[in-house]
Amino acid sequence: LTSYQQMGQVMQARDRALDVLLERLDLPLPERAVAGAIDYRRHNLEHQLEAAGITRDAYLSMEQKSEDELEAEFATDAEKSIKG
Repeated sequence: LTSYQQMGQVMQARDRALDVLLERLDLPLPERAVAGAIDYRRHNLEHQLEAAGITRDAYLSMEQKSEDELEAEFATDAEKSIKG
């Protein structure tokens, strides 16, 4: 392998190891940061739906999700983004 390819493999291995470590850590996250990240995701989805001319209810129906499931997804994604 070239040194460039080896470097890429090393970086991928490091990223995977870091992902596993972050998943195992149960660090308390700042509530305001999580709430802000959730609000951002909610606003972003609303903007995308508006641009596409799709209602939130239609989106939920297409995705076969409930409002609670969507909010839980926002929370999970927000926490993951904050953890890194």
